[in-house]
Amino acid sequence: MRYIPEESGVIIYWDLPEGFTDGEMYSVTLNGNTVETEKCHVHFMGLEPETEYTVVWLYNGTREELTVRTLPERKRVNVLDFGAVGDGATLN
Repeated sequence: MRYIPEESGVIIYWDLPEGFTDGEMYSVTLNGNTVETEKCHVHFMGLEPETEYTVVWLYNGTREELTVRTLPERKRVNVLDFGAVGDGATLN
C-alpha cells in the first residue's frame, strides 16, 4: 500500500491482490471514515495540512496499516508583486 500526499487529502493505492475477483470489496479507513470500494485506490479529502493519519486497509482477512502525512499548506503569492502586469493582454 502506498500514498500520494496533498495539502488537504491523500490518495491511497495498492496492487491488485492475488486471487482478486470482480465484485469483491476492499475496506479502507482513515480518521474514522470507512470507504468500501472495488477499485485499487481511494481518495480522502478534507484533511488538515501537515498532519499524520493512520490508514487501515482490509481485504479478505488481510489487514494492513499505513501512516500517511498530508503536505504543508503552500504559500500563495501574488504575481503582481513580482512585476506581472495582469491586464489579460500582456504576455509576462
